Amino acid sequence: MSNGFDARSYLLIVMLSLAMGCTAESEDPPKNETRGVEAHRSAFKDAIGDFDSATDAAKSSLETGKQSLLDFKSAVAEAKNRRPAFAAVHDAWEEVGRKTDDLEARFLQLVQSADSFFESVEEQASTIVSEKLRETTLEQVKSSKSAYLERMKSTKSSIEEISTAKIQVDDTMKALEIRFALEVVDEEIQRVFDEIDGMILSVMSDLEALKIESERIANGEIEK
Repeated sequence: MSNGFDARSYLLIVMLSLAMGCTAESEDPPKNETRGVEAHRSAFKDAIGDFDSATDAAKSSLETGKQSLLDFKSAVAEAKNRRPAFAAVHDAWEEVGRKTDDLEARFLQLVQSADSFFESVEEQASTIVSEKLRETTLEQVKSSKSAYLERMKSTKSSIEEISTAKIQVDDTMKALEIRFALEVVDEEIQRVFDEIDGMILSVMSDLEALKIESERIANGEIEK
């Protein structure tokens, strides 16, 4: 697009130079010649106007193209719209992800709370003055804590199995996301390239027309 603007600036300079040259050479040109110059300048201004319009349209079209290029999340969403089976699996995957996060958060909360609790009761039991009662109470705490630790280890093992299985599913789903997102974006990229090709042809056509007009003015060819 920068070449288009440079060409327009150059042509405007040529017009100004021509106008100054015509004034210096003849202060009172013949009426027919004057009408020819005005008609030619009018046609030239129309050509520049057409070029401006093409430039504005190209800018607008390019901005539209930029906005239509999809980001990854949007491309995945579009892929889900196009593929109901993928959409169903993807929604289920996201739901499993939320459930897994809730599960891990709940387990962590339980472990933290239980650890804090058993630490507190052990400290409290140790303050019992009666040795016999203190030992009996600490034994009760120990039994309860042992049962908790056994259950905690078993649950942690199950959660780790879930995490391992989820990693495999995550890998598969991520690969599917990328695959279908690429299909969407590839189509969009090709569409925008086709649009740009049309813009190139339009701008080149305008430049060729302006080149011819500028050369005719530079060569002193004036239609009467």
